[in-house]
Amino acid sequence: MIYAQSTFAAILAVTSAVTAVIALYAWFQRKTPGAASFAWLMVSITVWTFTGTAEMLTTSTAGKILWSKASYLGILTIPPLWVTFALTFSRFERWLTRGVRAVIWGIPAALLLLVFTNELHGLVWPSIAPLTDEPGSVLIYQHGIAVWLVMVFSYTGVVFGCIWLFYAAISSPRLRKGQTVALVVAALIPVASNFLYMADLTPYPGFDLTPLSFAVSGAVLAWGIFGVHLLDVVPVAHHALFSGVTDGVLVIDLEERIVGANPAATSMFGLQSSPLGKSIAEAMTHVTGVEFRFENGRREYGEVTFRRGEEQRWADVRVSPLVDGRERKIGELIILRDVTGRKQTEERLRLAQEATAEANRELTAAIAQAREMAERAERANAAKSEFLANMSHEIRTPMNGVFGMTQLLLDTDLTREQRSYAEMLRSSAESLLNIIDEVLDFSKIEAGKLALEITEMNLRTVCEDVSAVAAVHAQAKGLEFVCDVAPDIADNVRGDPTRVRQILNNLVGNAVKFTAQGEIVLSARIESQMKNALNVRFSVSDTGIGIPEEKIGMLFNPFTQADMSTTRRFGGTGLGLSISKRLAEMMGGQIGVASEEGKGSRFWFTAQFIRPETGDERSPDMFAQLAGRRILLVEDNLSARKAASSLIRAAGCVCKEAGSLEEAREIFALARQNAEPFHAVLLDVPLDFGDPRTAVSRIDHGFGGTPIVLLVPLDKQGRAARVEFEGVAASVTKPFRRDDLLRCLASVTGSPDSAHPALQRFVPPPTAKHHARVLVAEDNPLNQKLTQIMLQKLGCEVVTVSNGVEVLSELASNSFDLILMDCQMPEMDGYETSRRIRESAVPRIREIPIVALTASALVGDRDRCIKAGMNDFLPKPLQKSDLMATISRWASGDRSDANGRSGAEDALVFDTEKLMSRVGGNFRAARQLVEAFLRDARDHVALLGNAVSERNAALMAAEAHAVKDNALHACAPALARAAAALETAGARGDFAQTVELTTAVRRHFADAEREMCVFIGLEPKTE
Repeated sequence: MIYAQSTFAAILAVTSAVTAVIALYAWFQRKTPGAASFAWLMVSITVWTFTGTAEMLTTSTAGKILWSKASYLGILTIPPLWVTFALTFSRFERWLTRGVRAVIWGIPAALLLLVFTNELHGLVWPSIAPLTDEPGSVLIYQHGIAVWLVMVFSYTGVVFGCIWLFYAAISSPRLRKGQTVALVVAALIPVASNFLYMADLTPYPGFDLTPLSFAVSGAVLAWGIFGVHLLDVVPVAHHALFSGVTDGVLVIDLEERIVGANPAATSMFGLQSSPLGKSIAEAMTHVTGVEFRFENGRREYGEVTFRRGEEQRWADVRVSPLVDGRERKIGELIILRDVTGRKQTEERLRLAQEATAEANRELTAAIAQAREMAERAERANAAKSEFLANMSHEIRTPMNGVFGMTQLLLDTDLTREQRSYAEMLRSSAESLLNIIDEVLDFSKIEAGKLALEITEMNLRTVCEDVSAVAAVHAQAKGLEFVCDVAPDIADNVRGDPTRVRQILNNLVGNAVKFTAQGEIVLSARIESQMKNALNVRFSVSDTGIGIPEEKIGMLFNPFTQADMSTTRRFGGTGLGLSISKRLAEMMGGQIGVASEEGKGSRFWFTAQFIRPETGDERSPDMFAQLAGRRILLVEDNLSARKAASSLIRAAGCVCKEAGSLEEAREIFALARQNAEPFHAVLLDVPLDFGDPRTAVSRIDHGFGGTPIVLLVPLDKQGRAARVEFEGVAASVTKPFRRDDLLRCLASVTGSPDSAHPALQRFVPPPTAKHHARVLVAEDNPLNQKLTQIMLQKLGCEVVTVSNGVEVLSELASNSFDLILMDCQMPEMDGYETSRRIRESAVPRIREIPIVALTASALVGDRDRCIKAGMNDFLPKPLQKSDLMATISRWASGDRSDANGRSGAEDALVFDTEKLMSRVGGNFRAARQLVEAFLRDARDHVALLGNAVSERNAALMAAEAHAVKDNALHACAPALARAAAALETAGARGDFAQTVELTTAVRRHFADAEREMCVFIGLEPKTE
């Protein structure tokens, strides 16, 4: 028995070596489908045979039991590996889902756990006893229920794999039967041996011959690998390739009979039954036009043209000979590729090329015609531009008379009825002028001649200026008007303020026009920002009539309104929104609207601005004294309350909000109880503001002497001024300006800047009188008379002439502070006259300021005036405010020579009294004038130094002249006198004292800059 056991052990060892070699070989072929799983299957068998060998050679009972348990690592992994191999070998891996894998591997894992814990339960082997008393005797295992479960699982897996391999073999049209036989036999031999062992039919009691049977399986598998190339070609893969290829494949023998045809070939020729065994001619009797190209008696590459029913088809043909192992031809392989789609595409392409050639001929003719039309259009455009210029001049000239005389009429004593008629006349003139401006703007946009004028601007000021004008009309209709500019928007940017203001005026004007009750809110918010750019979103919302949804799409079309009926209630050209759309796009933005009929509209647009390299010019501690101040804001309108509170909090204040006086008194009383008193009460005055005394007595009750600042509608500012004398600390108009509001709060809460002009904004300053001598050149008698009267009302001495010749004659004998020059005059127009003045050898004549009076409003008119030597541009019809500002800017008000003042006044660094007089007491205007001076003069002073260093007399004279003019306008007489001296030296080419004179200019500029910065609340810039 021991001898037989040793013999069996040797056989098992050989078997283990054989299966290990097979596993290694299969692993190196693992790229072949099924090879990897086959390799692991051989590993499992190797484990089984190796552990069986070890069990036979071990003499101790405990050792034998341990190796017997280890053998189950091979026994229980063979079934799942066999199933995996069968499915992957036959290309059905898709069946190996996650659930299937969990089952086929979960069962052996559970059974292995039972095997290795048998001592605890005895479900695998209830008893284990040696066959004899000899050492190393065979152990007799009593099989428990778990062993039978192992058998059921193993047989099920192996049988399923065999059945599936048989199915794969019979379903393949090109069988490699040797492969299938080798696999099935190799699987069934161990199964049969194991069955004999379990039935106790083995010749040696206790010996499991199953591992020994793997010696035979190994030999069979070796034969399969090396003899029939088990792992080289997968039969089902061959079938899938032959059946799945999209090209038609026919295999014919030497007798022209079809011995193989894939589905694509039968479908291509419309074969209804299997063509196998039939000749090509017989199989395709219903197909016409099949012709193969023969060369030298052989079928070659070519093209088959055939019909399938009524359809014309094409196929490319490739013919290859089939040879056997002795290089003898046994048939041909014909591959057919359907190229019907390509042929049809080629035909369509040919037709398209012919159509393209015809289209090119037509295009050539059209280009020639278009070129001729473009030339005509260019001539027409030039005529159109000339027509617009003439029409602008011809319309604005009489409009100047209508507008100006109406203003003069309103300045006289009129009855109530007369004043009403005059106001309606002025309103009609303004409407007509707006229509003219819109038509001209639209024409310039259509002609591509409207350009943006990029300059430094204050976004907040633009919004506040638009709001101030619109609020008067809104409040007259009983509407609340709110200007809500986000606190984080930079004050100073670069853009086109005129065009931004134009869009806002249009949107705000429409909102006022179409709103009968409620509110209008103009807001500005930062939409996005980069290092050097800022994208701002402006919006105007109202509670007006709204817009029907079907009409929104055409709002921005030219000459279109939501209501196009002949009985429109609101009037207008329909150009405003169209122009606004084009302007927004020119500024890098968009425009849109959201509206609901009967509830209101929200129009918005975006625009891009250039961020300055330096930050906000407003000193960061301008309102530092407001930090921590407690302000009680009483405002019944939610939108206005939010706008005011955001600015107050941005200044560092603590702001408590109340929507009514009753709520405000409760908040006020609670704050006192908590020892947190308010420093000021900011109180909104309703639009129906009544008697001042009654209002104050009603308002003041409950605030115990805390300073009260009233927010007063613009049209009620006169009443507010009277209220201030009745005990209210101060008042600010609404919609308020940020700086005015914060300065006012700083003053009433104890700031040293309590006398700031913003607090006196309700007390109208006296009209400034200018004693300048003005020469008016105007050929139209009515406009001549109008301008003369308007100037005389401003205190000017006026001389009028009708053309340029008379201007030169008058200048030769008289001195003037300013010339108002009409551009289009007979004999000599304003442009030629200005050029001759600038070419004069007499400094008194050459340096006199010239302001253009023109009715032209097309792009380039201002540049043309500046090139001719004019200093400024004043469009017709003349506005009294514009004329007053122009006189303040260019005429000194005193008779003096061109080189500045003399006497004690010249010693002044900065004449604040004269500056405030020029701007009519308006601190905001004074601040803007000083800021403009500081920006421009600094550059000119720097260039002046360069000119002196380079000994460039012409540049030195030009820059000194610019500094002198700027200094005179900004009321810096000492700087003006020093610059005038340097200008004279440059005009003479005298460099003897230029260094001393330049030093004087720089010193006076530094002094003026320092005093001006103190005046407007800025820190002086340092080099």
